[in-house]
Amino acid sequence: MLGKLLKYNLKGIMKFLSVFYIITFFISVLTRLFINEESPFIVFLTGRILSGVLISLFASILINCIMRLWLKTFVRGIYGDESYLTHTLPVKKSDIYLSNLFTAVIAALSSIAVIVTTAFIAYYTEERWQIVKQMFLAEKTAVITVFILITIFLEFANLIQCGYTGIILGHKLETGKTAFSVLFAFLVQTATQAVVFIFTAIAALFSMDFKMLFTGNDTEIPTSVLLATVIVYVLIITVNAIINVKILNTGVNVE
Repeated sequence: MLGKLLKYNLKGIMKFLSVFYIITFFISVLTRLFINEESPFIVFLTGRILSGVLISLFASILINCIMRLWLKTFVRGIYGDESYLTHTLPVKKSDIYLSNLFTAVIAALSSIAVIVTTAFIAYYTEERWQIVKQMFLAEKTAVITVFILITIFLEFANLIQCGYTGIILGHKLETGKTAFSVLFAFLVQTATQAVVFIFTAIAALFSMDFKMLFTGNDTEIPTSVLLATVIVYVLIITVNAIINVKILNTGVNVE
């Protein structure tokens, strides 16, 4: 049943996001064609305008991805129009929650992939590619780059799940559900960041690598620190998911 719920949620979110994906690919190709410093001024200006539109689309993809996952997929499926059907299915609350969480992970990955791909299409030059290779893909920095990207993705996933937590807690109340959902989401997100900071501070007492984050001037982050950060985020997301499922199992106030 988890697979069927996941398929249903993905179909709904991807039908919506695919419109942004297609437009973004189209604008990235146009940007590539027009943004050339050797072109006539009007052509170059058009390229700059298209570049601004493309960057706005990047932001729109991420924002709409998050809002769609929160408001349309999660709220509508558990508390809104589709909730009666959802809760009459012979399926556990954990499957309902995990289908939403996995949908969020897949949607986030696909959105990031689209942004990276279209940015490459629009702005690739040999000079820029060499700079990227030297900064992020060199032998000494490739592993660090991978850990940084994983950490950013986990932070994005944590943000979405904190939104889920806020919605679950907010809908336990009789009034002011939306306002309290936002408040609880903010507080939970702040709490997760506090956990990461406290872990880093405690680790700094025992590890020189962590201590250098507070006392050193080196901009290169040790691999051990990045690995530990990834593990902490995975634990936070896992624990938060378990807590959310337990709260859902206590009952759902359908609107």
